[in-house]
Amino acid sequence: RHPRLQGYVLLEQDSGSVRLRADELELRVVWPQTWRDLAAFEESLRGAASGDHALVVVGTESDFEGVASELRDRGFLSLAILPLSDERLEVGLRNAFEALELRRWAHERDGQGRFEIVSMLNSFHGRTLATLAASGQEKLHTGFDPLPAGFRYVPFNDEKALADAVSTQTAAVMLELVQGEGGIRVAAPGFLKACRDITRERGALLIFDEVQTGVGRTGRLFAYEHYGVAPDIMTLAKGLGGGMPIGACLATDAVAAAFTPGSHGSTLGGNPLACVAAIAVLEVILEDQDILGHCARMGEHFLKALKDLEAGCPAITNVQGLGLMIGVEVTVNAYDLVHDLRKRGILANATSEHMLRFVPPLIVTQAEIDRLVVLLGEVSEARR
Repeated sequence: RHPRLQGYVLLEQDSGSVRLRADELELRVVWPQTWRDLAAFEESLRGAASGDHALVVVGTESDFEGVASELRDRGFLSLAILPLSDERLEVGLRNAFEALELRRWAHERDGQGRFEIVSMLNSFHGRTLATLAASGQEKLHTGFDPLPAGFRYVPFNDEKALADAVSTQTAAVMLELVQGEGGIRVAAPGFLKACRDITRERGALLIFDEVQTGVGRTGRLFAYEHYGVAPDIMTLAKGLGGGMPIGACLATDAVAAAFTPGSHGSTLGGNPLACVAAIAVLEVILEDQDILGHCARMGEHFLKALKDLEAGCPAITNVQGLGLMIGVEVTVNAYDLVHDLRKRGILANATSEHMLRFVPPLIVTQAEIDRLVVLLGEVSEARR
């Protein structure tokens, strides 16, 4: 009766597991608290290593003593070791179903030649040829032709345009949750849900570029947590290293399985110094219970203070953002304002002639924010 099991037929049920089937794909949920060895698992899950099963194990890691890694090595699409609670079981079921759906995607892709990536207009994804091609800004492409083919663009937050663009040739939809370089534009909750629904229905992947928004910037560890919509692939960088250069690509088990050793690489990938820095950053953010909360509170205060300034400052026409990633649209030259603020000890950035972007340190204080807002009002008025 679980809502995620709609469309699946019950094939088998006993005291320790259920086996369900939809089309040619199977899901097995087991809660074998008394099983202790791999042989018992193999006997119970005959044929499951064929790759057509997703597996959720309900129990604890200590119950199975390394069985998890053994089963992963033997070809299971998805394996979760979960505490005995309904909430965590739901997470495991969701992960397992996503794995099954992605396997279906892989089968369809192989047969239909999926190669296109749909990204957003005004997006920015990087400076390599492929990521330039993925960025929906023509000005970034100039001088680098010919760029790799296979990318198409739709307006950000336009559900109909997205639905029209995703076809049987679409491998993935890629977007930033807050567009940073094209002006600070925040993804609408309904649009992200449409991205997830459309990609799932049509057999494509969903990629979130969290290079700027990830690792606490928006008041959550990852920006997608604000929306309750999870991606199949996510990219991280910037804040991950706390100033050290590092990037990371995260994926669900089913997607990651397509990336085998030797299929791709990087000269400096996995640099020990950068990785140690990233570990330190994550330890501090995850172990200090107040950092993410502080980012959220300071972001709310910053946004409110800027909107209050907007109400009394004709040079400011729009303020929007999420957490500590905020854009201010101005009528005067934004590059001049960056210069004026720098002379007063404030570092800001202009992403275009009329757009300021503020991405302060995660430890910024309310007093520092208040000082910035006062100075911004002064330099904006002086430039009118």
